[in-house]
Amino acid sequence: MEQMYEVENVKRLHIELSSRCNANCPACSRNYSGGPVADGLELTDLSLDDIKRMVPEEIAKNLIGINFCGNVGDPGMAPDLIPILEYFREHSPKIVQQLRTNGGMRNEKFWTSLGNFFVNQSPARDNHLFSKAGVVFSVDGLEDTNHIYRRGVIWEKLIKNMRAYSATGAFAVWEWLLFEHNEHQVEEARILSKELGFEFIVKNPLGFGEYEDTLNGINVYGKDGDYEYTIWPSKYTGFRKDPPFGNKVDFKFMNQKRIPILSEFSKELEKNSAIVCKSIEHKESKEIYISANGYMLPCCFLGGVFGQFNSSYSRHQFNKMINDYGLEVFNLKNQSILDIIQGSDFSKFFLDGWKADTIENGKLLYCLETCGHKSAMDKLYSKKIIEVNK
Repeated sequence: MEQMYEVENVKRLHIELSSRCNANCPACSRNYSGGPVADGLELTDLSLDDIKRMVPEEIAKNLIGINFCGNVGDPGMAPDLIPILEYFREHSPKIVQQLRTNGGMRNEKFWTSLGNFFVNQSPARDNHLFSKAGVVFSVDGLEDTNHIYRRGVIWEKLIKNMRAYSATGAFAVWEWLLFEHNEHQVEEARILSKELGFEFIVKNPLGFGEYEDTLNGINVYGKDGDYEYTIWPSKYTGFRKDPPFGNKVDFKFMNQKRIPILSEFSKELEKNSAIVCKSIEHKESKEIYISANGYMLPCCFLGGVFGQFNSSYSRHQFNKMINDYGLEVFNLKNQSILDIIQGSDFSKFFLDGWKADTIENGKLLYCLETCGHKSAMDKLYSKKIIEVNK
């Protein structure tokens, strides 16, 4: 039986330490378009004991990199964050650990402690930004604009936290999602980033129709369902239509279980594209994703739609297939990464799903959308958009 992983080639992890967050970003699946938290979201954190059980020494000692990021939560919310960072460094002293956060939680004392941890990290392997240990601050505006997308993040608290971390001298990146409402502030933010001693990156956002290969806006709603505003992509020149549900949305109606329609775009992908999983395409350095509720998947993209049946056909198909197959195969609460990769069930599910000839026969459409020949993932860092401080 063909296996996705061998113990020695699991070199990278992507771990969501918490499903808690202080923000309500409109494109995030933890909430309904910037409004109320999604029904059924399990609020939980991975503890140090969880990590030690899920990622035993046999795996930990081989790791060269860990990305602590979130699909529905922010790693800065995890109570055991710093002890977990210490656990991985203990077993792999030169490991590169990066934390991606909106930076608006906790207090200056915590961010100073985190900076003190990273400032003592071993030197970077090379000059690539993602080969350096530290924090990536996801800040998409200044005092008057950051809250438009990072809803709930208080600028005054955020900038104090960033300055406290900066004062330690630890490495950091300021990662800026480019929108129409903040594109005029890029140079001002770049100057502030330099003042803080941070690198600065401009990144394309997801959620604007890239899976359908068309651009559109994201409508933002309050907790009661009232329409508030629309976020538009940078340089948008298309038609600006009214919100599809009028001025108010019934979130309970939107969450009713139904089978979405398979789009014509998806049918074309089925015919003209093949799946090449980016998490395992490098044979000597493969990656595994762990969700805050303890499930193992190949990548964060699948983790981001895990449990979502309604919003698109690809998400419905993936969740129906994985539930029918048996969720315990992917559950790390009662087994470790080592147990899963030494078994056959996990690999069989994904390898069969990638090799199937049609969607009807089990070809994983969400993987096709994300890691097919026309990949939404490749648009994150477009050569036309990405800008980095030198």
